Amino acid sequence: MAESDLQTRTLLLQQALQQLETARVEANRQVRYISQGVSPVAPDEATYPRAFENTVLAFLIFSGIYLMISLTAAVLRDQISS
Repeated sequence: MAESDLQTRTLLLQQALQQLETARVEANRQVRYISQGVSPVAPDEATYPRAFENTVLAFLIFSGIYLMISLTAAVLRDQISS
């Protein structure tokens, strides 16, 4: 009984080692596709973050929200007073 269990475990170990070796070969094959062909070139000036553009955009969005809320409040005030 113990010998058959040992043989089963040995067979499982051999299969696991074979799968490990297959995975290593496949990983080495994929490394060729993942590796960089050309090194990236750093830009002369930073493109992000765009502090000024983001500030202007936030100002426009919040002023639009404020305008919509104030118009809604004015219309409601006019409807209530009528």
